[in-house]
Amino acid sequence: MQKCIAFTICANNYLAHAAVLAESFKKNNPTTDFYIVVADERSGKVDYETFHADKVVFIHEIISTLELETLSRKFNITEFCTVIKPDVLLYLQRLGYVFCMYLDPDIEVFNPLGDIFDLQAKHAIILTPHICSSTKLDSTPNDYHLLRTGVYNLGFGAFNLNVTGSFIKWWKDRVMAYGYRIDAKGMFYDQIWMNYAPAFEESTYILRDLGYNVANWNLHERTLLRKEGQYYVNHLSNPLKFFHYSNFRIGNLPQIAAYNKEFTIENREDIKPLFLGYKSKLETKGIEFYEGIQYAYGCVADGGEKNKKPGNSKNNELTLGKKIKHSGKFLKKAVKVWTS
Repeated sequence: MQKCIAFTICANNYLAHAAVLAESFKKNNPTTDFYIVVADERSGKVDYETFHADKVVFIHEIISTLELETLSRKFNITEFCTVIKPDVLLYLQRLGYVFCMYLDPDIEVFNPLGDIFDLQAKHAIILTPHICSSTKLDSTPNDYHLLRTGVYNLGFGAFNLNVTGSFIKWWKDRVMAYGYRIDAKGMFYDQIWMNYAPAFEESTYILRDLGYNVANWNLHERTLLRKEGQYYVNHLSNPLKFFHYSNFRIGNLPQIAAYNKEFTIENREDIKPLFLGYKSKLETKGIEFYEGIQYAYGCVADGGEKNKKPGNSKNNELTLGKKIKHSGKFLKKAVKVWTS
């Protein structure tokens, strides 16, 4: 049996989310290792032994100090957490892991995910599309909006490291050069590059099971059912595997995502208990405390200059609807960026 692992990446400010993910993953997959990779410096305020993970790894244990400094000058917090994903996969490969699954920290697992590891024995990469059927033309978001972010949502991705080494190294090179979010230039973090996966890796598997990666953007095709405390998708023979609470802010309820104009917990009663339960779990895990921890590298996506470090005067300055400057020679002119 090949060594299997699942992992997530976040800064200190998202540790409440990571704790919910880790606890839900280990509850349903107790024999599979789960790592939290902290893309931040260790905080003396945090007890990192309380997150239900098998191990908490800090990014400075994975990449060099010089590379870390370079990346922190180039990328904001969201970009940084995504562009290091290939580095983490290569790190896990060095530890002897073969079947690796990435999950965004704002995911909650509801059932065992062993089917993914079974599929990895035959497939190099496993991806889930944002949607498996078309949206209405006037929906927000619709299939046009989603296409601009990539066909596949990289809140989930599974990789057989025995056969994807060259692909991951290629992916690393591309995100280090183009891992920004600049919609006008077709840049969308690390995610947009997965459009190439089915072309570059012949054994890529597109997972169309609607119980995986349920999120605000695919609710038009997925209805939650609940029976005896268990969630199902569309029918009782299809259990909910995991839900992705992307862009959810607990203070914005009944809104489930800032950009989603179609659905709220008021017009979708089926998702209401799920979101209220997740809100309660985040509060129990201390979301208010963790969100108050200052990010150590670069800048936060909506925090302007408050997180600049001494001697790091060229950090990105990024606020919603305003222009920013990326340091270094790669991008020198101001561009307009939307924050996720």
